Amino acid sequence: MRKRPLFFAGIALAVIVVLIAALLLWPRKSMPGKLAVVSSPEAELVAGVDQKDNKIVVYRMEDPDWNDAGSVVWQCRPSLRSGFSRAWKYKMASDAKLRYSEHYGGLVVITCASGGMVYVIDYAGGECLFAADMGKGSNPHSVELLPSGNLVVASSEDNTLTIFPALKADEKSDYRFTQPLEGAHGLSWDPRSKLLWALGGERLSAYEPGGTAEEPELIPRVGLIFDLPAPEGEYAGGHDLFPVYGTEQFYWVTTNRDIFQFNVETGQFSTDYPGHDLIGGPGAKAIGNQPYSGAVVRAVPNGTHELWDTDTADIFTFDNGFAKHESRTHKREAYYKLRVWHPDY
Repeated sequence: MRKRPLFFAGIALAVIVVLIAALLLWPRKSMPGKLAVVSSPEAELVAGVDQKDNKIVVYRMEDPDWNDAGSVVWQCRPSLRSGFSRAWKYKMASDAKLRYSEHYGGLVVITCASGGMVYVIDYAGGECLFAADMGKGSNPHSVELLPSGNLVVASSEDNTLTIFPALKADEKSDYRFTQPLEGAHGLSWDPRSKLLWALGGERLSAYEPGGTAEEPELIPRVGLIFDLPAPEGEYAGGHDLFPVYGTEQFYWVTTNRDIFQFNVETGQFSTDYPGHDLIGGPGAKAIGNQPYSGAVVRAVPNGTHELWDTDTADIFTFDNGFAKHESRTHKREAYYKLRVWHPDY
């Protein structure tokens, strides 16, 4: 009879071992129970780059109240505990984009923060796939992932573009190549021309990837450097660059003065687009349009948390060619940028 306690203790120990193994092997998700989804005709999504908690939060755009937890489809807050190196330097989150990468084998989130850190994150599981510290005094403002897997970072304080070799989590390299760009703020890959467009404080410039897989470079394209629109003697202040979905040759460009569309074929900046009177204006930190409905999403600072943040997403929908303004305001979050959540360049 005395053997029964040992018998039950053995069963209990086996159960504990199984539970521990299950916890260790269970796939980690940024939001357990939530599917990693992208904008679709049925549900268009918007990501908020939140500087209050230094996280990325993806919402269903059409949900009227983003304070409702049910409107959130994905989120990630990089931390040491979740496997993000130097996470204490991921402060003042400044950009996030969704990309499909053959190099990483699926959808990834690329993000940077003014504190210096840059990450590539597995969208399905939330794991860190790549990390780079840009260093003190760099102020990363934008990131782009090239089809090759090379990551490019635009840093506004040290006025550089930096390209990294395509690496995976178990690979190491100290190589990085830089090109100067005054006031570097925006990046976007053009799949048609296979050029990288980079937005600076005064100019929009194109670069061609060069070098080798181990030591990539960015080569400026002579003749593809364009001055941003601004009155003589006024600093243009280029800030955001994003493709105009539904077109092949236009990009959104925001400056201190207005929101433009840039035609890569003509080299012209224009405000002659539907809804400009409502959408345009000074100082926008982010702009983009949904690929299905065409709805425009904009972030304009209103002093939430920091002078350059906002608690409100401006959304512009269209009815018979006329723009209509809606907004989503969050009670806690402070967005530096808002991104249309779709992987296309």
